[in-house]
Formats: sequence, structure tokens, C-alpha cells
Amino acid sequence: MGLFNDYLLNATTKAVPNVKRAVLEGALWGVKLNGCSVKEEEIEDIMKMEK
Repeated sequence: MGLFNDYLLNATTKAVPNVKRAVLEGALWGVKLNGCSVKEEEIEDIMKMEK
């Protein structure tokens, strides 16, 4: 879908080793902290599936 393309740098200048994973985890925590009823365990489960 290309949702992460704006966050990706070319391979030689990456500041974060796995940008897609970091953005996904950040988005999930952002949703949780904004009031969505997502448990920490659910976030951890999703992150395990994304390995």
C-alpha cells in the first residue's frame, strides 16, 4: 500500500533498523494512549505476528 514509504530512508542511512515495525508499534501505542481499549498484551501479540 505504500503507507510507510514516507518514513523509509535508503538502506545506508537508516536511523532505525526496522522502521516499519517501529512505526506500527508507535501507532498502536498512540491509539491505546488516545483512549482506545487495546490491552498491552494485544499490542505485544500483534508485534509478535509482525516478526
